[in-house]
Formats: sequence, structure tokens, C-alpha cells
Amino acid sequence: MENAKNKRGRPPQYRESLIYFALAVKIIFKLSWRDNGKIPDHTTLFYKASQIDKEFLGKCIKHIAAQIIATVLQNFFRLFIFLLEVCAGGEVIL
Repeated sequence: MENAKNKRGRPPQYRESLIYFALAVKIIFKLSWRDNGKIPDHTTLFYKASQIDKEFLGKCIKHIAAQIIATVLQNFFRLFIFLLEVCAGGEVIL
């Protein structure tokens, strides 16, 4: 978290990285502000989104989306191989 010793007001409750991640998930999955759950809350996300560097957020979203797609594809291929093995009665038919 940011060093808040010389700043006025309440210290930050969430790390910036958590805010960026929550915003990226919101955008990737087209969620509403309230659909993200409780951590961080929707008012914090909305406030931080208005202050964030849009170019940096775009880079974060592309990176996270690529990781999600890679994970989904990897698990899809594992499931596909498993189903092929089950349909072949335990024999690999590839």
C-alpha cells in the first residue's frame, strides 16, 4: 500500500494491485459495479476507476485476459483428452 504517513484522511484499505485486478475482472466479464462481491466494495472501485491511468489499466486487462484464455484452453484440452479416453474405453484413440 502507499505510504500514508504524511497524508490526511483514512489510510488506504486495499492494495492498488487488488483494485486493478478487480477492475480488470469487472471489464473482462462485463460485470456491473456491484457484481464484483464485497472486496473491494463498489464505491471504492468506482472512485479508483475515475482516478486510474486508462492506458495502464488497458495493459493490465490484456495481460489478465490472455492468462484467463490460456488457462481455459489448457483445461479444455485436458477435458477433451479425458473424454476421448472415456469414449474409447480407456484406450487412447489419438
